[in-house]
Amino acid sequence: MNLAYWAGSKPVVVLDLRGSYRRRTEHTIVEVAVNGEHFRAYLDTGCAASLISLKAAKRAGLTPGGTGVVPAAAIHGIGPRKVKTWIAQAKTFAIGTEQISNTRVRIGDFDLDGTEVVLGADFILAHHIYVANSQGLLYLTYNGGPVFAPPAERNEIPPTGESH
Repeated sequence: MNLAYWAGSKPVVVLDLRGSYRRRTEHTIVEVAVNGEHFRAYLDTGCAASLISLKAAKRAGLTPGGTGVVPAAAIHGIGPRKVKTWIAQAKTFAIGTEQISNTRVRIGDFDLDGTEVVLGADFILAHHIYVANSQGLLYLTYNGGPVFAPPAERNEIPPTGESH
């Protein structure tokens, strides 16, 4: 049963959950692809900006110091550790049947035990999402606007580490 009751005529992306509370993991995990490389991604409403791990970015051909990859402000989540980041131009970012071409993505120097991408609030706010743990599925439609908000639109820590 399609639970995307809000969708109307909008295309609905239906994804298999790779992990969920139903399967006794801590996060809702789905598969995404960056430049054709597939990665495990988890949805995190507490993370303002979506991030691709440095290791995953390298597999997708996005390397700090590479063409079009520029340093960005350090960010942090819960706790004192700051994560060094870069902004890169991805040729493609796909989640199910939704594909975004030529989009700027944030790379972060982090490791999350096998999960290589964090889909943060920027991604989540651009979509209507329903997690159906009982079905092991995630339903998603695009709301409009930028999927990955430009860095200047987020409250970030400047590269010097000083707050503003």
